[in-house]
Amino acid sequence: MLNDRQIKELCEKGNIVDPYNPSNVGPCSLDLTLGDSVAWYSGTSGYVLDPENEETYQVQNAIVGRDIDKLFLEPGEFLLAETVEKFNIPRNIAAKVDGRSSMGRLGVFQHISAGFIDPGFRGSVTLELYNANRRPVILRPGMIVAQMCFFQIEPCERDYQDKGGRYQNESGATGSRYYQG
Repeated sequence: MLNDRQIKELCEKGNIVDPYNPSNVGPCSLDLTLGDSVAWYSGTSGYVLDPENEETYQVQNAIVGRDIDKLFLEPGEFLLAETVEKFNIPRNIAAKVDGRSSMGRLGVFQHISAGFIDPGFRGSVTLELYNANRRPVILRPGMIVAQMCFFQIEPCERDYQDKGGRYQNESGATGSRYYQG
């Protein structure tokens, strides 16, 4: 795992994150901020989400400030939201997104299950937000909501782009693409 000095060097010389804010570097992670693109599943065929059938989980997108005034994460609600930061992860780096303690203590899970970022990934990160609290929580674009740790590895043979990553170059909150095989 990279420490703060290594993360700063990587971000300043490696052009892997845009925008880069040096004050968001912690002892061994980079804080991630909430973007203004959010999405949720509405579905059109009943109440079941079938990962192999896109029609059962159509994604509804919104931009905070344009389509909705504030982002209220209701109790038991699940939303997808993008990070402000866009990444260009090199072949010799892997990353992991985790929640921030301050948000977790409010009952907000920031990145539930899919936190691994492969070498070669490009794009913004879609966060999986869930409110386990009994009260709504207000989320605002620009607030720090998650963190990313970086790991130095030997350069991989096939990176995310080489293997045809479903979420390569994603922009905005992006729903599941499981159906793409």
